[in-house]
Amino acid sequence: MVMRWLGMNLWRALALALAGYCLLLVVQIHGLPIAGGGLKAALQKCQEGRAAIITAVKEADALAEGAREDQERRSAADAQRSDAGHDQDLESALAAGRSFADHNRIAPGGVRTEAAGSAGSKAFATAESDRAGFPSEMSAGALVAVSDPDLQACTAAVTYAVAAHNWAQMLDGNTKFDEASR
Repeated sequence: MVMRWLGMNLWRALALALAGYCLLLVVQIHGLPIAGGGLKAALQKCQEGRAAIITAVKEADALAEGAREDQERRSAADAQRSDAGHDQDLESALAAGRSFADHNRIAPGGVRTEAAGSAGSKAFATAESDRAGFPSEMSAGALVAVSDPDLQACTAAVTYAVAAHNWAQMLDGNTKFDEASR
C-alpha cells in the first residue's frame, strides 16, 4: 500500500522530503528561538572568542615590549655604571702602579733605591747596613725589575679583568668582587 501510494504521489513525497530538509537546514543555521543555538550563534561565539584572544595577545605583546625596554634601560645604566667604575678603578690602579714603580726603582748601579714608606725598601736598607747580608725574612733571590710600561699594562689588564668579573657577577646577581678579597 505504501508502495502504491509512493508510485502515485512520488512528486509529492519528494517535495515533502525537500521541504523537511530545508526546514532542518534553517533550524540548523538559525537555531530554534527556544533553544538559542544554531550555527549562527556558534559562529558568533567563535568570533567573540577570537576577538578576545587577539586583544589578549596585543596586551601581552605590549607588556612584553615594556618589560624588554625596561630591561634594556637597566642594562644600559648598569653598563654605564660599570664603565665609569672601571675608569675610576683603572685610574687609581695606574696611580698605585706608578707609586709602586717610584718606590722600587733600580739605581743605575743595580741596587734598589730606598723610598720612604716602602717596607721592602726599609728591610733592604737595613740589610745593606747589616754585615750578614739580607735579613732572614727576605729571600736572597735575584731582584727582578719590570719596566714602567709593562707594569702599567699589567695593572690595566688586571683592572679590566676585575671589571669584567664584576660585570658578570652583577648579571648573575651575586655580590661585587672587591680587590681586598684577592
